[in-house]
Amino acid sequence: MQKELPEWFDEEAARAEEQAISGQAVNKDASGGPVKPVKRINKAFQVEEGRVAKWHLLVAMEKGKRRGHKSGPELIDEALDLLFERYGI
Repeated sequence: MQKELPEWFDEEAARAEEQAISGQAVNKDASGGPVKPVKRINKAFQVEEGRVAKWHLLVAMEKGKRRGHKSGPELIDEALDLLFERYGI
């Protein structure tokens, strides 16, 4: 059984995240510093039908994490980096 977090915890976590995103973090070491916006372009990929459910599950699992979660685009970036490394690019 998980211990329930105090009421103020979610509010403070949300406030810290907003400060980090805006670059106004009070404690830059704690927040990881200002977040630089990433310029993205749309690129259409076709995915095998059997992988779609796993993809949605992975994204949902990451969104469910309180800290350190990755968005769908961040997961795609990670996957591409792994492919680039594997193929020496």
